[in-house]
Amino acid sequence: MSVAGQIATIFELGVGIFIEIIAIQLFLRYRNKKNRSIILLAIATAIFGVSAFCSFTARFLVHYLDFVGTADPTMNYITALFLNDRLALICDSLGFLAFYLFANEVFGVGKSKVLVILMAFFSSTLVVFMFWDPANINLNAICFVCILVYGLLVTIPIIVRSKRAQTHIEDPIFRIAYSIVRYMTYCFILTFLMFILDQVLMGFNLEFNIFYYMGWIFTILVGLFGYLGYLLPNWFRNIISKK
Repeated sequence: MSVAGQIATIFELGVGIFIEIIAIQLFLRYRNKKNRSIILLAIATAIFGVSAFCSFTARFLVHYLDFVGTADPTMNYITALFLNDRLALICDSLGFLAFYLFANEVFGVGKSKVLVILMAFFSSTLVVFMFWDPANINLNAICFVCILVYGLLVTIPIIVRSKRAQTHIEDPIFRIAYSIVRYMTYCFILTFLMFILDQVLMGFNLEFNIFYYMGWIFTILVGLFGYLGYLLPNWFRNIISKK
């Protein structure tokens, strides 16, 4: 039983709990505001939290229950989906689709129905691809690259639109809020870039390297920036207004 593996397992559980707490805050805000963009962001956040729990489950099976390793060819199909993080990536694909619909509402990104259908098709294609040969660990890096590309298609327009919108806003609080939302999209990109580098190093038997932890740290920042930038809780407004 690896100590590093146990630490990583607990770390992922903590990330999953943190992201779901943010999702709960968003759902509570939706209950009061009944705003479509809030519910879409809440759904996206909740799905990304489930992704973290799927990854946690894989680590728990291996490092706490001494379950079969990911390189074992005798793994059954369902086990392989967990242990090779395919279920986590499936959740990420669906989470990005929900996040795209959120961006559509808030920033007017891709309001064309054709673009929405194309993004939904891309997400569905990724989900199907993730189900293909999950025991093949050589495909893992390719899966992460596919998610990164999809994430870029979703987040780059948000970065551009939020920067453009910020120049037309005079209220300093909302200017900062738009900046924070933009930082959230940067962290989205960096999250999957870190995990790709992690997959590369894992090919050299460097498990739980710095890129692995950086990927999860950026995941935490995504949730934090989404909460601060979009919900603008009163305590955060007070801090901004004093500057």
